[in-house]
Amino acid sequence: MNDFERKLQEALKNATSDYRPTDQHEAKQRFMKRVRRRRIAFAGGSILAAGAAAAIAFVLLPGQLTDRAQDDPLLPAVQPNQISVVQVGKDPSGIAFGADAVWVANTADGTVQVIDPQTNRVAETHAIGGSPDDVAVGLGAAWASDSGSGVITKMVFGQPDGPDIQIGEPGAGNHLDVAPGSGAIWVVAEDDSLYRIDPVTNEVIAVPTDVEGISDVAAGQDRVVVLGTSALASVDPASLVASPIADVDPSNNQDLQMSEGAVWVANGDAGEVTRFDLSTGEAGDPVYVGGNFTAIASGEGAMWMVSGDEGDRGNLTRIDPDSATIIGRPVSIGGRPYDVTTGAGSVWVVSNSAGSVTRLDPNALPEEGGSDPQEMGRPLFAFAADGELYVEDVEGHLTQVTSTPEEERYPSLSPDANSVAFQRGPGDPGTEVIVLDLLTGDESVLGDGEWPSFGPDGRVAYVVNNRGPDAHIAIARPGFEDNVEITPIPDSGDGPVDVRNIAWDLSGEYIYYQAGWEGFAIYQAPAADSSDAFVLSPRNDKPDANLSAPFVRGRDSVNVLQQCCGPVEGPDVSLETAELGLIRFTEGGPQYSAVVSIDPRDIAPADLIADPSLASAGHLMLAGGSVDQRSWRQGSARSWMIATSHEIWLIDERGATYLVSEVLGLDGVEFAGVSMAPQYRQ
Repeated sequence: MNDFERKLQEALKNATSDYRPTDQHEAKQRFMKRVRRRRIAFAGGSILAAGAAAAIAFVLLPGQLTDRAQDDPLLPAVQPNQISVVQVGKDPSGIAFGADAVWVANTADGTVQVIDPQTNRVAETHAIGGSPDDVAVGLGAAWASDSGSGVITKMVFGQPDGPDIQIGEPGAGNHLDVAPGSGAIWVVAEDDSLYRIDPVTNEVIAVPTDVEGISDVAAGQDRVVVLGTSALASVDPASLVASPIADVDPSNNQDLQMSEGAVWVANGDAGEVTRFDLSTGEAGDPVYVGGNFTAIASGEGAMWMVSGDEGDRGNLTRIDPDSATIIGRPVSIGGRPYDVTTGAGSVWVVSNSAGSVTRLDPNALPEEGGSDPQEMGRPLFAFAADGELYVEDVEGHLTQVTSTPEEERYPSLSPDANSVAFQRGPGDPGTEVIVLDLLTGDESVLGDGEWPSFGPDGRVAYVVNNRGPDAHIAIARPGFEDNVEITPIPDSGDGPVDVRNIAWDLSGEYIYYQAGWEGFAIYQAPAADSSDAFVLSPRNDKPDANLSAPFVRGRDSVNVLQQCCGPVEGPDVSLETAELGLIRFTEGGPQYSAVVSIDPRDIAPADLIADPSLASAGHLMLAGGSVDQRSWRQGSARSWMIATSHEIWLIDERGATYLVSEVLGLDGVEFAGVSMAPQYRQ
């Protein structure tokens, strides 16, 4: 027996009737209807989450767009407000904290696993069989319910599991909700019954409550509370006499939790939670959290509410138990979060669809103000739409990060993706380059200019006095003065110059951009010298081609968009071809080659003339192509993001194109620039 096993066994033996819901070791009660609803959704007894997508453990990231099963998700990534992500069994459903450990019921593989908070690893697996869907801890043991068979399994650490305690009729398919407290184990079943289990003898007796549609139970030191379809009642644990507390709004998705002097009822149909005074039955004002299923837990100084919908995302909301008001911002969680508990100074959320538990620090959760990366997840790409900035995170959650009366365009994510540079204003003159901190919401002004681009060392290049005779590129580090000015076209005289789409090489030594007046060319310039810019004139079998939107692919290559072989004047121009190409630097000079042809039935070549943006997207793929159910994954084909003024596309090297703006639910808007997070470009 290792140290953890010894400590856990001692803690279980020491758990007594003093265990109460205000204790941080209180086990959260199961919400029955959504478990039952997901169970019915599948034939053949398979218990899987309907419409489930990615697990909370996975930050689902780049690859090419396809639904092929062989494409793998990226490895789990811990976000700033998370302590750890722990992989558990298949389809975890219930979670509880007790005996100094986290207990997880895995429905699909018939196990209950024990997580050691000291190591954030699974320390013990109980193979109890069946389909456990809830677990609670107290009175010397852990208790797992199998609603399909109507069985409660008793687990004493260090001893053989069992016995299995039958509740109601065998095979009746009763939903079971279990709660330890007041000297017994209390179980409600779908036959409108409350049962009391003696924790020593395992004797079961039925307790009448006269509550219809009973679904949830919570137990304190001297009181048991049950929740029905439209009523809340209290049961005296000594006399087993029930008395009404209050009427509640009917709901098919409910959960119940006790705190000091109160009981909280979560109504998943309404997306709200209400606090009831245990002495008077008086109800407070409902707290709206959204979604259509809910779970609730208490501890770490707050009530914690998990809410979601039929998609793969949900929110964790923190509520002040005294004022019944929301504290800070909700935390967006992917992977269909199912249940929540507290303990060991943390909040633990179980995600059903890919089997994982996320541990969060309650002291590091987002406060009011600003856009928090935990709220929107780890940024994947940013873009501008109708003059505002948006960030799509790796879990498929879109967040608007600016809201001003001024026009914001051409975002560029910083090397750590915690900041974004962009331009604000009508156009030079009168346009400023802004850096927005996505962690705090704070903004800083770099200076007047357009087309900002973050470099790998944190410097920002941007165009000053664009389309004027003294147009130049400034390179500055936020918080410092400009330290480099680059003349974009050497020997251009006093004529106007239009500069767009600045890109950095991977080392930060060079920048690339398109510049010109009547037609554009691609230029390269050292990022530390103002006099050595030169035009890239790659050998090309299409001498009339127009190159635009450079984006560095590697240390010796630059991707560009090419429009070819036709007139370029006017908004209604029809070009014969358009393609994504590659300029390689060879001993014989720059060499152009085509990478993939762009189907004009998808992306009109004319749309690639007016301010297109190009961003390398690594090997990005999209799993689930709908607004409500999308996740980003790692695939096998190299891909790129292209933004025109009308649409945002993802194109891979095999020629497949996908209309990202439609999947984001943004039709009929005007776009201006797209930027991938740097860590996902290669």
